[in-house]
Amino acid sequence: MVRTPPTPPGTQSADDRRPFREQTVLLGSFSAHDLVSPQGDEGTTDDVGLQDFLLEECTRITTSRGRRWCLMSGPRARTLEELCTRDGLLAAARASPDTDGDPARAWIERLLLDGHPPPLAGQHLDELYTALTVVGWFEDAPLARERLAQDGVALPDARDIEQAMDRARLLQPLYALADAGFTGRAEELNWLGALLDEKPDGGLPHSESPPRDHTADPWAFVHGPGGVGKSTLVARFVLDRLDGPRHTFHGRPPQEYLPTLCLYLTFDRYDLVAERPLTLVAEAVRQIGLLHPGLGERTEELERELEITLAADRLTRSEDLHFSPRAAHQRDELTLIDALAALVTSVTGGATRRWLLALDAFEQVQRSGPVAVQRLLDFLSLLHRAHPGLRVLAAGRAPVDTVPFRCLQLEGFDPETARAFLHRELTDGAQDHQSTHSGDELEAILRTVGTSPLNLKLAAALVRRAGTHVLADRRLRSELMLQLGTETTQAVLYRRLLDHLADPNLRRIASPGLVVRVLSPGVISEVLAGPCGLGHVDEERARKLFDEFRAEATLVDEVPGRDAVVHRGDVRRVMLPMLRRDQRAVMDRIHRRAVAYYARLEDGGHRVEHRVEELYHRLSLAQATRTLDGRWIDEAGPLLESAMEELPPRARIYLTERLGHPATAELRTEADDETWRRQALRVGKALLAADNAAGVADVLAERPGLVLYDVGLTMLSIRSHLALRRPAEAYGLVDRALELAAESADPAVFVDLALLGARTCEDLGRFDDALMLLAQARRVAERPGMEIRLLSVAAAQLRSHRRGGTADSPEAGSLRADVLARVDNLGSRAFRRHPLLVRELAAEIGDETPWLVSYTARSLGVGGAEGSDAARIGSLTGEVVATPHPRPVDAPALGGPPVAAGRPGPDAPEVQPETADASRVSVSSVSRGVAIGDMLDTTAVVLSRSWNRTLVDSYQHEVDRPYTGDAVVVLPGLAGSALVDKADGKTVWGIDGKRVQAFMPMKRDFGQLAVTEEERRGEATRLRPAKLLQGLAWLPLVGGLTPYGPLVEGVRSVVLHDDAVLEFPYDWRLSVERSARLLADAALRHLRAWREHPAGRASAFRGATGRPKLVLVAHSMGGLVAQAALAASPELALATRDLVTIGTPFHGVPGIVGMLGPRSRLQRNPWTNRLGRAVRTMPGLYDLLPDTRCVVTDDGGLRRLTPGDVGAVGGDEELAAAAAAARRRRAAAAAGPTRLHTIAGMSQPTATAVILDGDRVRLLRDAKRPDDGGHPVRDPQVRLAPADEGGDGLVPVPSASPAWSSSHLPVVGQHGSLPTSKTVINQVQEVLTGWSALPEASRRYPDTPVTAGVIGGEGANGADVPLPAFGISAPSEVVPGREWLLTVTGAPSGAVVCRLLRAETDEVVERLRLTPVAAEPGTSSARAVVGAPGFYQVVAQAGGLSATALVVAVDCAPGD
Repeated sequence: MVRTPPTPPGTQSADDRRPFREQTVLLGSFSAHDLVSPQGDEGTTDDVGLQDFLLEECTRITTSRGRRWCLMSGPRARTLEELCTRDGLLAAARASPDTDGDPARAWIERLLLDGHPPPLAGQHLDELYTALTVVGWFEDAPLARERLAQDGVALPDARDIEQAMDRARLLQPLYALADAGFTGRAEELNWLGALLDEKPDGGLPHSESPPRDHTADPWAFVHGPGGVGKSTLVARFVLDRLDGPRHTFHGRPPQEYLPTLCLYLTFDRYDLVAERPLTLVAEAVRQIGLLHPGLGERTEELERELEITLAADRLTRSEDLHFSPRAAHQRDELTLIDALAALVTSVTGGATRRWLLALDAFEQVQRSGPVAVQRLLDFLSLLHRAHPGLRVLAAGRAPVDTVPFRCLQLEGFDPETARAFLHRELTDGAQDHQSTHSGDELEAILRTVGTSPLNLKLAAALVRRAGTHVLADRRLRSELMLQLGTETTQAVLYRRLLDHLADPNLRRIASPGLVVRVLSPGVISEVLAGPCGLGHVDEERARKLFDEFRAEATLVDEVPGRDAVVHRGDVRRVMLPMLRRDQRAVMDRIHRRAVAYYARLEDGGHRVEHRVEELYHRLSLAQATRTLDGRWIDEAGPLLESAMEELPPRARIYLTERLGHPATAELRTEADDETWRRQALRVGKALLAADNAAGVADVLAERPGLVLYDVGLTMLSIRSHLALRRPAEAYGLVDRALELAAESADPAVFVDLALLGARTCEDLGRFDDALMLLAQARRVAERPGMEIRLLSVAAAQLRSHRRGGTADSPEAGSLRADVLARVDNLGSRAFRRHPLLVRELAAEIGDETPWLVSYTARSLGVGGAEGSDAARIGSLTGEVVATPHPRPVDAPALGGPPVAAGRPGPDAPEVQPETADASRVSVSSVSRGVAIGDMLDTTAVVLSRSWNRTLVDSYQHEVDRPYTGDAVVVLPGLAGSALVDKADGKTVWGIDGKRVQAFMPMKRDFGQLAVTEEERRGEATRLRPAKLLQGLAWLPLVGGLTPYGPLVEGVRSVVLHDDAVLEFPYDWRLSVERSARLLADAALRHLRAWREHPAGRASAFRGATGRPKLVLVAHSMGGLVAQAALAASPELALATRDLVTIGTPFHGVPGIVGMLGPRSRLQRNPWTNRLGRAVRTMPGLYDLLPDTRCVVTDDGGLRRLTPGDVGAVGGDEELAAAAAAARRRRAAAAAGPTRLHTIAGMSQPTATAVILDGDRVRLLRDAKRPDDGGHPVRDPQVRLAPADEGGDGLVPVPSASPAWSSSHLPVVGQHGSLPTSKTVINQVQEVLTGWSALPEASRRYPDTPVTAGVIGGEGANGADVPLPAFGISAPSEVVPGREWLLTVTGAPSGAVVCRLLRAETDEVVERLRLTPVAAEPGTSSARAVVGAPGFYQVVAQAGGLSATALVVAVDCAPGD
């Protein structure tokens, strides 16, 4: 009979199916039998209503309980609408048949009773899926949903459930590892909590690492053997911090710990690659989006940025002819890592608030080799700088001895877990599956063998076989007591277990039998019998021994589908080293017999398995590489990887190579020459891809003899030299490499090598040699099948013609036409596979093929080169390219080139349109490239051509990477040289202090800086200039001083050898003329040495004189020293090509007047009194006095400063007069043969005038502009017109840019920070190399045509307003705890990312929020406070633009 639900009184249903619908409306699934009463029989019922109901209103679905029925959505919605009320639905739920706890019915019944759903955050994935299903039912029944709301029953929102499901899916692996039943490990959890949540107290258990510097935040690394519970411990720790801990930490209850951001990444996932840190960033961003749905829009945007950036990196990494990454690869990594840190800050609420990154399965990274490990550690370091609150918890099998990791070793279970594990082992092995062992017996076993999983497993097997009393045996206990380590304890237990085997023959093969991985009757008879002393073993006897061995479940595991067993891996790992030590001869015999045995099974049904075992035993014998190569199959690698640790070193290095992993240097020493060669190539390629070309030289130095006779290794050496910017060394290898290539008879190798050789010739200025070599390569590449290499040769030929000045020759014109034709015939697949070749082509023929430039921008990004065009390209932020442009009717959507460009449509290379969104602010160079490509395809022709030319110039700069063949001298500025006392060798100035506190002890040393009478007369000097400033420094009233390392490295990157650069420290206290004499001698000696240097002789960059010349690069006072040296030495002037000055005060510094005299600002602070007195004795400071009209007169005009004025304020009048005379001599000789290029800081508050009142000096920043006679100029409203020239905070702009300079570049920046400015370094490099993409007018005033209208704002009348240059204005000195203002110019506030860093560590202190400044387009400001003394750096970035400012926080600034 059919079971019918109760019907409310007074109602009758004309529909005989309604009872079934009401029974099933709240069920997720059911069977037909559920609708039949107990008296009935589903198999014999003839109820037509039920059959019709099932066939017409239900559908079959697959569930965990098999195929079942489910009510269709239409009938379900109608039935819900009919029932609709809370009581009606509750009655239907209770009348539903018993379906073994249907989750949907249980969920809706609980909802109807409680009136509200349970919290979504606490539900598991299956519960949330049920909730989403039920809510979906009511989405189709709005009347029922509305009626339930009236009855006080609130259904959750489907979107909230979906978000909770996403979070549950994310955490499901963690709950699977450490569910609610997790117990134990309290000590380890406390250790981790103390280390990662709080400062360590130094008394932590199990810490293997030596005590660390407690100023650094330590991280934790959990390590131990497999199966010991590392992942479970990590999972529990992460869950405790996501949901709050369940137990007390250090006496603090769980409620005192707030949930924090925790991200869990496991390297068991194939898509997380340590060598590609952006894959980790992408996964972290995805998890943040799931854990914090409110940030969904930001995470989606960042995920898109990461997707297209990773795609670009993947394309360049797969290109055969190039090992190096994209030009902007490193910059994009830093930018996207910072974007992740900014996202984390949004969650944590502060740039230093703690958050956790858990890295599981770290052994996978270690298997990938040391390059992968170092790449990951570098990534973590960068991420920690971007967000210092980062804590890292990693887990792997082997420890990592790297700061700041501290290690926690898990050798065994915690006591509670060990007891449970031991009880289970004893119970599972018992015949009746019931353990009769008491708690005391379990404790006795634990005390005897410890808590290692394998120890417990072996001990349990031994106890099951011989009883608990076996562990009381005196001999066994003494053996165990004498053992020093866990592994030897396991060996004792294993051997004692073998002693209890009944068959003596089984005992004889059991231990040596561990040598083979797979045990079968055939292996026993043909491999083990002889070496183990059993003699001949027939098939029957072998079968009997095998069956007995198979019964030993503790020792072996079954092989599914085969008549074989395998030894337990954990047992083999422990025993094999001891067998190798004690029975080496027996092992070798077994290995040889196993090789012969498996080789005979080649034609069997398990070919791969047999070949793998054969290779395993060959590897165990450390056979030669050629022998192994002859038997290798590709399927073997993954199947042998787990045996890596069992093999001898030579076999491990071979297997590592076959697996495609770089090996450690220690392991490479064990390789034979052929395997070492393969590994050197693999490791070298990985190092080049990781921007570590210096490491390649270390690898090749391991076996230099092989490099000379191997073309592949020689090519690798050439590549590394070119990557290190050492073309002269690369050039010396080319001839030998070409000989080796000819001997190899491989045309592809010869062409590749010829391309490298031509590149070295280009870099040395030997363009004719490069063209000759490329002509040979072209003849070889014209063979069939080498079309891509032929195009690479053609692109290189065009580049050599352009760089060599023969681009207009008939030969170059013919070549250009040929390349254009070949490119038009090239398929889109070739473009996708060779993006770097496409970039080279865009650099050479981009003017004729705009679509190629657009495609290059989309696929590789823009802004890879640091050049004069970088400002224009970098200024393109998302806000700019999102500006509506008129789209031509023939222009396609984002992703394809414009038809108007002439590119055939079918083969056009495409970028997927869904990968970018130009309406948002772009972060990476690739996303900007996609946006710029879209702009190029849709804007007016004139603007498009202009930007196309800019991109072509940029790509030319990327592929050219020009050098200079000249010698360079770098001069520091005021206080830029370290001074050492000649008597005791102690540093008086220029210590490498990390904190401002380091300068406090110097108040007793300031007096040592005073110039003595003997030094003043030039008779002797007490102090010796030692080196350029290496660390951060602070000079009161001048501000913070940055080290000169970035400037020197920038110069070295464009010279032919490091020896071409001379760093010239000088005693900045003494007169400029004295230092100039020393400079002239040193510079000429340096030039003579460079001309005789091998790299100098190899260079063809010789200029008009046919010999290398000098370029002087000077900061601040160093420019005056250089100017004086050129004026005094005609020989030096003739030998010097260019002088580049950075913030050099050619017309003096008004602010210096404020440092002189007893009432100067230095005298207002007690601890700078000595410095104030010392300053008055320094001739070098008087050389900085101004010679312009800067002294305010009584009538408001301006006059020049006189020596008498200096004497009146307390300075040395004689030194002032001598300095004025010296300046006149320098000015008279200014128009010499040397070209002057000036770089001036601007937009900083700078004193431009002084008011003298007796011995008091007041500095003015708003002096009035005078006419030629010194009288104030008035505007039409009869108001005094301000000068408003600005400067770098010390040197006014006019003083740093005299009229006789050949070019002038204003840069927004501070005086002391200019040498580290990327813009400054780029300009210096361009002067050195003679490369510039700007027209001549732009080189003189680059800010006018280049930035005008690029990212402009809108004026009052709606017209575009050009923005000022991009940069930061910030005070050079601040007081901790006091608020200060900074200003960013040159970009809209929404496009700027601004951070405050600790300058000594580059760690982010605060992410500053900028607000627009009214009526000043492109200008924004922020207020900041620092809490402690120290060096701080403000960094602002917008698109590809970047600017920095150094701020020094001191407890009491001079003058306060």
